[in-house]
Amino acid sequence: VKIKILCLKERLGERISMALKEENRSLIPRVERDSSSEELEQGGDIDAAARKTECISALRSVWNGFWPLGLIGFGGTNANIALALRRFAGKERDGPGTPVWVSEPLFLELFALCQSLPGPSALQLLAAIGAARAGLLGGILAVFLFQLPGFLAVTWVGSMFHGVDHVDSSSTQAIFLALFKRAGMGLVAAAFSQVLYAAYSITIKTCKSNRLELTIALMSAFVVVLAPTSCAAWLYPAVILAGGLIKWFAPRTSNVTLATIAGDDELERHLPISERQGTICLFIFSVIGVSLSVVAHFSTATKRSFLFIFESFWKVGSLVFGGGQVVLPFIYGEVAQKHWIANDVFLYGFALVQVLPGPLFNLAAFVGAVMQGPLGALVASLGILVPGILLVFGLIPHWYKLRSSSVAKTFLAGVNAAAAGLLTAAVYIFMRASLPNAASFAIMITCGAMTTIWSLPVPLVILLGGLLGWVLQAMNIGINT
Repeated sequence: VKIKILCLKERLGERISMALKEENRSLIPRVERDSSSEELEQGGDIDAAARKTECISALRSVWNGFWPLGLIGFGGTNANIALALRRFAGKERDGPGTPVWVSEPLFLELFALCQSLPGPSALQLLAAIGAARAGLLGGILAVFLFQLPGFLAVTWVGSMFHGVDHVDSSSTQAIFLALFKRAGMGLVAAAFSQVLYAAYSITIKTCKSNRLELTIALMSAFVVVLAPTSCAAWLYPAVILAGGLIKWFAPRTSNVTLATIAGDDELERHLPISERQGTICLFIFSVIGVSLSVVAHFSTATKRSFLFIFESFWKVGSLVFGGGQVVLPFIYGEVAQKHWIANDVFLYGFALVQVLPGPLFNLAAFVGAVMQGPLGALVASLGILVPGILLVFGLIPHWYKLRSSSVAKTFLAGVNAAAAGLLTAAVYIFMRASLPNAASFAIMITCGAMTTIWSLPVPLVILLGGLLGWVLQAMNIGINT
């Protein structure tokens, strides 16, 4: 019996020891799993913090890059595109320790894309550059910073006309415009010098010594210069499409280089808009457009209500291609011909927006301010600007995806060449309005020398051009020649 008891004790001890060992083995992986999960959580927190820091840094970069443009964006669409080229395209850095901006090929691709869409092309281009740098929020911030100074100035002046049926030459409004026009001549001439520089530099950098691409640029400039402005709504997209098709169907040669390759790696460093965000933007554009048409048709509100102001300018912003002077007959048909405001007040507003910074689409803010005060200006501006911005935000992610194929690269090389031709044609189109006399021509040459020879910052060049124009106007030098 004693022997059996001793044997049972030994077996029981062995089983207890084995159970303890197994328990220890099961505890070790559990501890390892717990520690690894803690490490993963800490790593996720670190990644989230890094992404947040990167996003804030990108938005800060957009703020630093775009806020001066709203103050010096004189001269309309072509001048604003030239300013964007000088400030963003090909820049390695926009300040100490900040990431890169966009290359010239990517800039031209975005320019061609915006020229093919309805809306303010210069503002759409700036939105696309901001989005390429800091995603959707960066694009929105770029639009806000560029648009704000001109919007505030136009709204302030337009509110003075609220309830005014005509403009008297001795009125405060007329005197204000006359004073601002003195500096406006120099500001616009200085902006033209940037257009001239942009047309030359972008054509050389894009086409280089490629005869086919130089020929495409020449042909597009030839056609656009000779065509009437009223054809711009369909001509600009057609010219860009034709340039891509000519390059695509042309025989391939061994020495052909695709300029678009330079921007491929660049997109990997940027934070582009996601396809989901782009689809949402296109959906919002479609829903608002259809809803406005239906509501405006069945609504019993007055024709001067906020609803009809928003619907009218949304329609203009959805139909106008190319921006610039093209928008004038559309707004005139929607507003002045319907007798919403007096004809001479409308013409005053048109003259005003040409000597203030920002796109010509700011005329909508002036009209809205005349009709319903500052709130009317906000409603009109949102109506005319939001459609084009939604379209460019919606199409950018799909364009990013398509441009990586070899066929798209060949096509985009021709598109870029045609876009360079449009910039060259802009020199002639802008010259007719911005150089009316010898004084403005002298200012243009001087400001061009400041940019190319002395490498002065563009904001300083624009301001010096305005000051020089004011002096020459006051001294009546070169004004009547």
